[in-house]
Amino acid sequence: MKKTIIVLLTQLVLGLACADTIQLETGSFVTITLPSGWSANLNTSRSNEKVYWINLISPEKNENAGKIALDRLKHGWAATEEKFIEHMSASIERLSASLKEQPVSLNELKTDNAIILYQVLVWEKIVSMITGAGLAEYKGVGVIHIRYNSGHTAMITVPIKTLDNSNELNEILNIAQNMQISMPLSENKEEESAQSSIQITQNEHGTVIGNPDISRVSLLLPSKNYKATPGALAIGRGDPGYFIGRDMVANVIMSGWFSPIYKFKYKTARDLWKKDTPKQAKNLEYLKIKEWDVMVHELEIPIKTQNTLQVTLRANLLEDGTWIDLRLSSMGIASQRADMRKALIDYINTLQVNVAEARGFHLKYTKQGVIINAPAETPGSLFIKTKSLLLQKRKTHIKTEFFLFQDSGEDIKVIAWLRPASDYHYANVKTLWDETRATLSGEGFTVIGDTDCQKTRNWDVMLYDLKTGDKRTRNVNMRASCVSGGIWVDVHFTTVDQRDSSFLRSKLLAYLKNFKVSDSHVE
Repeated sequence: MKKTIIVLLTQLVLGLACADTIQLETGSFVTITLPSGWSANLNTSRSNEKVYWINLISPEKNENAGKIALDRLKHGWAATEEKFIEHMSASIERLSASLKEQPVSLNELKTDNAIILYQVLVWEKIVSMITGAGLAEYKGVGVIHIRYNSGHTAMITVPIKTLDNSNELNEILNIAQNMQISMPLSENKEEESAQSSIQITQNEHGTVIGNPDISRVSLLLPSKNYKATPGALAIGRGDPGYFIGRDMVANVIMSGWFSPIYKFKYKTARDLWKKDTPKQAKNLEYLKIKEWDVMVHELEIPIKTQNTLQVTLRANLLEDGTWIDLRLSSMGIASQRADMRKALIDYINTLQVNVAEARGFHLKYTKQGVIINAPAETPGSLFIKTKSLLLQKRKTHIKTEFFLFQDSGEDIKVIAWLRPASDYHYANVKTLWDETRATLSGEGFTVIGDTDCQKTRNWDVMLYDLKTGDKRTRNVNMRASCVSGGIWVDVHFTTVDQRDSSFLRSKLLAYLKNFKVSDSHVE
C-alpha cells in the first residue's frame, strides 16, 4: 500500500500532523507518494533556515535511503527544459573535474510529468560533505535532478552502499517523477535575475564585490583574476546576498554572504563555527586578521591514488549593519598543507573593506530591523521591525525610491515606494484605490471578492484579493500609505497561501504594525 505525504513549506516546523503528513505552517506544498513500507521525516538545515530536507527511509534497511532538497522550491523559477539540461550538465562536469575522477555519465529519464537527470558518482571513499556520513561508509552516491513540466526543480541525493543492487535507486526515481508541487513561480525574468544581487565587477584597483543598493559595505580585492561563478542564486540556495567566484591563478575559491546584521544570532563568530564546521575538520586555528575574525581548518579527502586535502578559511565581519561571512578554500595534496594555509591567509589579508558615503535614501540594517532614512535635506524615515526581511531589489526613479523585500519568516513580499510628501495628491484612500484597480486591470490582473478600505493608526489601507491560476491558493494584497514629515511612504504587501482570505487579510494587518513612519531621521 502506497503512502502519500504532503509537505507545506514555511518557516516553522509544527511536527507530524497525522501519520502520513509532515506539516509546516503556510503556503506552498509538495505531495510525495511513498512506496509500500517506506517512511519519511523532515529536517531543516542548521546553516540556512530556508532549506528543508526530507529523509526517505527504506523498509529493507530502516535507514536513510535518500534526501530530497526542498530549498529550490522556496525560490521557484520557470526553468525551460533546455536551460535545465544545460545548467545541470555544466554542474556535473565541474564536479567531475574537482574530484579528479573519470567523466561522470549523465542519464536522462523523461516522463509525462517531468524530465529527470541522474548520475551515480563512484570512487573508493565518498566525500562526507555530500552524504553527511563517514568517509569510508559508502561506495558511491546517486544525484538526481528533476525538472517538472510546471517549471519547478528539485534535487535528491541517494547514498549507495551496494552498487550492484539498484532497487532503492529505482524506487527513488519513481518517487521523484511522481512528486507534485504547488508554488507560484517567477515569470518576471528581470525580477528573477535581480535576486542574485551581489555584483562582482572590476576597476583600475582590482575586483569589487558588493551592491550599493543592498549595503554601503563592499570588498575590494586587488587581484583581477577573481571571476564570478555562474548560477550563484541556485548555489546559494536562493539567497540574494550570496556570491561565489574563483581565482584560477591563486587556486582559491571564495564565496560568501552579505546579510543583515540581525541574521547574526551568535555572541561571537566562534559560536557560529562550532555549529557550522564539519565534524571531520582537523587542525583548527583561530586568528584575527585586520577586521576579520578567522578560522582555518582542513578536511582530508582520499581520492584514488593520492591523499587530497581541502583547506578552508572562514572569515566573519560586522560592519555598518551588514554581516559578511566568507569561505575561502583550496585543494591540493596533503604534503602541501602549510603552503595552502599560508596562501589563504595571504589572500584574506589583501581584502579591503570599504564603507561608502550615505547618499539619497539610506537603508541600514540594525539588530531590531530595517531603517530607511530620507535624504539629509528631507525629514522623515521608515522603520521596519522584523528580523527576517531581505532586500531583493532597489531602484531610483527621479525623486522616487523603490524597494523590493521578501520576508522569509512570514512568507510575505513587500514593495515600498518612498516619495516626497508633495507628490501625495489623493483626497482619500478610495481615490488611491480607483487608480490602483485601473493599473492592475491594465497589467492583466483580476481583482476578486470585496475590497476593504480602512484607516489603521496613521496608515490609509486597502485590502483586496487577486485571481490565481491555482484554485487551492489565495493571493491576498494590502496597500498602505502614510505621509509624515517630508516623505510619503506607500507600501504594497502580498502573501500567497491556501488559507482563507479573511485569515490572510488579518495576517497582513498585523504585519503592518511592524512599520513605523517618523517625521525625522532615525539613527
